[in-house]
Amino acid sequence: KSRKANKNTKKFKGNKEKCKAQIFQDEIRELCLKNDLNEAVIKYEEMKENKIELEISTFCFILSACGKEQTIKNSSKKLSDFAFETAKRMLSELKEIHGENVSENAYTALIRSACNAGNTEYAKSALVTMRNSQNAKPKLRSYSPIFSELSKSDKIDEIIDLWNWSKKDEVSLEENQYLDIFNVCIASSATSHFDDVMKAYADDMVVPQTKQAWEVLKKYFEKIGSHTCEETKVKFSGQCFSCKEMLKSIDVSAKSRERLLEEIAKLVCTNDQKVSEWKGFTEWAEKEGSKYDVIIDGANVGYFRKKVDKNSKSYADLEQIDWVAKHYKRKGKQPLVFLHLKHMEESILNEASREVLEKWNRENTIKQIPPNTNDDWYWMWLAIRNGSGCLVVSNDEGRDHKFGMLQPFSFDVWTERHQVYFKFGKWKDGRRQILVDEPPLYSKRVQFEGGHWHVPVEESNDWLCVRKKSNGNLKG
Repeated sequence: KSRKANKNTKKFKGNKEKCKAQIFQDEIRELCLKNDLNEAVIKYEEMKENKIELEISTFCFILSACGKEQTIKNSSKKLSDFAFETAKRMLSELKEIHGENVSENAYTALIRSACNAGNTEYAKSALVTMRNSQNAKPKLRSYSPIFSELSKSDKIDEIIDLWNWSKKDEVSLEENQYLDIFNVCIASSATSHFDDVMKAYADDMVVPQTKQAWEVLKKYFEKIGSHTCEETKVKFSGQCFSCKEMLKSIDVSAKSRERLLEEIAKLVCTNDQKVSEWKGFTEWAEKEGSKYDVIIDGANVGYFRKKVDKNSKSYADLEQIDWVAKHYKRKGKQPLVFLHLKHMEESILNEASREVLEKWNRENTIKQIPPNTNDDWYWMWLAIRNGSGCLVVSNDEGRDHKFGMLQPFSFDVWTERHQVYFKFGKWKDGRRQILVDEPPLYSKRVQFEGGHWHVPVEESNDWLCVRKKSNGNLKG
């Protein structure tokens, strides 16, 4: 009995200690969420004094608070230094207790706190340690605080080194980081790296989000005095009103196209049955698929402006899809409709739909997709495979598709050049009008040609034309 009682006592004490540790941990978490770093550290000290087990999550809560802008914003230098010193201490003690298996979150919080304290040298050394770690691959959020802090300086070599590190780590920069580099180019009057950075910016940014980028570029070109900047428009043909240069249509590269095709295949082939179905589809595509130059997202067109009852089965309108198919056939195109089998079951077809389906089968205008499959990946794969001349008719914005892709930028470039948005007009001469918004003759993205830069903006149809000066005069 005494041994059993002793065992139960130990178990009770163990549970009591776990409960106590959880209470402290919850309190620290709440304090960190409120950005009360000082009180969170006091609670941490109490845990140490009471020899309460310190879990990894406890360190992560405090580290996260150390790196938060809200913790430091509008505060004294003393507080930012306290946060930085606390972050260093937390990371050190985390390693002592739990070993070198430090997460990306922890390193990123340390980098942020170092940058908040103005210590970019320490932030860079922490990033180097992180890059050499087997367990913590840097992300954009690991790099962005250092870019932001360096943008306040004229240290062009340092920010270019940082940019090169990000490329080696396969971290894609966003617009803010490129603007950080441009700001350092302005401060340092550096011209040696600008062209390389600007070309990378053009490749990585389909369209700048706001005119903030324009203002930064204007400052740079005005400072070096080699170009002049003018806000302008572009004609329907693609000709710039200002310099008369013709803008180009820029599609995804062959390499990017292949990578997109590979990614889609991986997303589809999740089990043996889907692998078999995909194999059959790609073999058909090799033999028969190349002739199609308009791909129709059947479900998207068939459900357009249809009221869908969530409590009952609904089906795509085949006649509505056929309006779009006939529209492109009249233009000499070869359309192909992608549609799930469920929309073509004999039991749900009326006479008109049956006639449409028979015609599609007769003219090889339909590709039926097996059940329990995302038909979007099928039509998207064929459209990408068929290259620059192939259009896709769909109002789907593709947000879900982009989220699942490893290279969303390439997907954005592809959709900008290939996607056709549609709506239905009035009936005229017994025919429904199809109103389509096809890609323009030129790409709305940063372009460079003949010493000229053309920079669009997401929020309007305006362009920034940057023209190179020649012998005191403007080219073009």
